[in-house]
Amino acid sequence: MEKLKNRLDAFSDGIMAVVITIMVLDITPILQDSWPHYLTMGKHIGIYLITFVFVFNMWYQHSTAFAEIDTMTYRILIWEVAFLGVLSLMPLFTDMMAENTTSITVMLYGVMQAIINLVFRGLAKSIIHLQYTTKADMQQVYQKNLWQRESLA
Repeated sequence: MEKLKNRLDAFSDGIMAVVITIMVLDITPILQDSWPHYLTMGKHIGIYLITFVFVFNMWYQHSTAFAEIDTMTYRILIWEVAFLGVLSLMPLFTDMMAENTTSITVMLYGVMQAIINLVFRGLAKSIIHLQYTTKADMQQVYQKNLWQRESLA
């Protein structure tokens, strides 16, 4: 399972890189020289940058979590597939919000981020419970991860 862990970690890095690439390719270039078109492109770039930071944060947390273990279980594999599956939907929700910014698309975007965070918490919990068996060790890891997230915010 150690080899599978390393391959899955590399696969996850690739998926996250593709997610970011797809999002940037969805930004429509300016074809007509006018301020409204530039403002629209600016809005698209702003929404892309927000999502880029979100995906980068997910990558960082993922890398930190996977650095805690040397091997993995099938439970971690299932959580990882679920995490990558929902994360790979971010370009769709980013594009929806950029093209038609309404309260519905913004709420859907936020719900998608919440789902991704919940699935990642399940993945992180599985990783931590694999590596650490005592409650004190688990609390120390959770506090370390919480402190890192707060210092990034």
